[in-house]
Amino acid sequence: MRFNDSSCLVTGATSGIGLEFARRFAALGASLIITGRREELLQNRASELKELGSPEVTIVGGRLEETATVDRLIELAGGNDRRIAALVNNAGFGSDGALSENLARSMEMLRVHAEVPMRVMGSVIPRMREAGQGLIINVGSLAGRVAVPGSATYVATKVYLERLSETVALEEARYGIVVQALTPGYVRTDFHREVENLEERRVNRGLIRWLDPVQV
Repeated sequence: MRFNDSSCLVTGATSGIGLEFARRFAALGASLIITGRREELLQNRASELKELGSPEVTIVGGRLEETATVDRLIELAGGNDRRIAALVNNAGFGSDGALSENLARSMEMLRVHAEVPMRVMGSVIPRMREAGQGLIINVGSLAGRVAVPGSATYVATKVYLERLSETVALEEARYGIVVQALTPGYVRTDFHREVENLEERRVNRGLIRWLDPVQV
């Protein structure tokens, strides 16, 4: 793919899978647009990515649950002054509890996991069509294949991303655009940082196997 006249957009790039994608794109010499909730850490990541070879790193700090943050991201993604060669929809979060006990947070998750990726895809695809190439990766989860009590919205939004990716892949293939869903299992990232006794739980047992972002 050509990166000299385009950018790569990675949401949730402060750590984990998103950061690893951003590092790979930076090493290929791509300019980057990255998002994250922890703005100071995001600034540090931008410096690191420039050292790895990215000529320009634009940051969008803030929560994707908030309209202003999403509007800024859409403005950058669909602007006429740049072309997005690759998009990685990685931003997301987890939440425990039954749907009936956690409806407000579930609505926020629905927005971050489903609405925002769909809107960003819709913003970048027209320019990808013009260029005759493009790459979109939507980060789902193996959790989207099963019912997990206490994580209803999480698993539902992840399976939504998977079906969305498969369908848009068929729609856009003739324009040279590749769309895929990445569906990892357990990954050692900051996603689980608020879990109690985290390190004790990060062990391989039975069918459970933990991966590092580099492996993913």
